[in-house]
Amino acid sequence: MLRILLLIFISPLSWGACDISKFNILEIRALHNKFSEAPSSDNAADLIMAMPDRFCEFNALYGYDKEAGPLYDSPLYNQFEKLTAYIDHKVLINKYVALASEAKWDADSVNYLQYSYRELFLKHPKESIASILSLPKNKARTAVNFLFDGPHPSQKILKEPTRSKICNINSNFCEILGKVESTLLEKEHHH
Repeated sequence: MLRILLLIFISPLSWGACDISKFNILEIRALHNKFSEAPSSDNAADLIMAMPDRFCEFNALYGYDKEAGPLYDSPLYNQFEKLTAYIDHKVLINKYVALASEAKWDADSVNYLQYSYRELFLKHPKESIASILSLPKNKARTAVNFLFDGPHPSQKILKEPTRSKICNINSNFCEILGKVESTLLEKEHHH
């Protein structure tokens, strides 16, 4: 009985947390088109500001669950990379870490997000690690997990000398990294 009551009261709260009705889909689509047609700092800033900061919203807009999100066909596959030429890497790091702190790997747009997040992490590890470690512990672990998650995490795990370079930046991060790697490799092994 208690479980049923909890489901009744908690479920609407979790559904409301990912409500995308506040996003103007037509405006965001127009911003994607504008940035594709005329990449500039202003167009990039408008686009990045229009994108959600929460992964559930990102996934609901750009992902594919039971059906494609309203922005599923947006050209994220090439826009994420282009954004790095127009947006300060610290702004992108904070955006991607915020998304990654709740993220779970999936194909298509989520995969494009992961790839861009990982590339930015490898180019700017010090700032990325600082942003990740500023999160609560469980969200930091999720953000690290998202760097490597996917159908074959063993192909994404950091190899030497990159791993040592990353671990030399911050031992707390390296500890989280080790736990995440072990969990993902174990999951892959049993899959």
